[in-house]
Amino acid sequence: MSGGDELSHDRTGHAFREVLDECKGIFLSKNQDYGTAWHHLRLLSLADKILIKAKRIRRLNELGANHKIAEGPEQEYIGIVNFCLMALMMLDRGLQAFPDDDAALPSFLRHQEELEAELTRLVDRASDLLAKKNHDYGEAWRDMSISTYPDEILVRVARIKHMLCRNREPRVSEGIGAQFLDMLNYAVLAVIRIREASPSGN
Repeated sequence: MSGGDELSHDRTGHAFREVLDECKGIFLSKNQDYGTAWHHLRLLSLADKILIKAKRIRRLNELGANHKIAEGPEQEYIGIVNFCLMALMMLDRGLQAFPDDDAALPSFLRHQEELEAELTRLVDRASDLLAKKNHDYGEAWRDMSISTYPDEILVRVARIKHMLCRNREPRVSEGIGAQFLDMLNYAVLAVIRIREASPSGN
């Protein structure tokens, strides 16, 4: 790997972690506001929420600045990241839903400090996956059209829903967890692209 490639990968890794840490902060702040109300969402419901956000992003790409709700693509991608984090928490415990009874919830859903540690673990996993893929693919994601990112996410939502409806993991392809992790990473990379393209460069 050339020195230029290393600098580019370091810049990407830093930006990637910065966005993920921001998503984690939003997740924890909402948890303080709403508690763990989101735990009532099943895996299929989370996939549908991501589908809605990805479809809105595609619509926003068509509308440009002519949209009526304040949140733009960046905010929608951040929402996708956090829905993926919720799904990964379930999948890591072999679940498609958490118990409805609050008293039966895992400890990390009842204590903010444990939830933060859980989110940090998942952020580390996503960052590690990005580093491995960037090593093998280089910065190929920067050559993608920005309009392709929601398409990639919608493909993975369709895969997840297909697997859930069949109630089994695939035989030769990547499983449900890998699909959620890929969607998370595409969403973070999209945020990076949006911010780099903005006049302020933030």
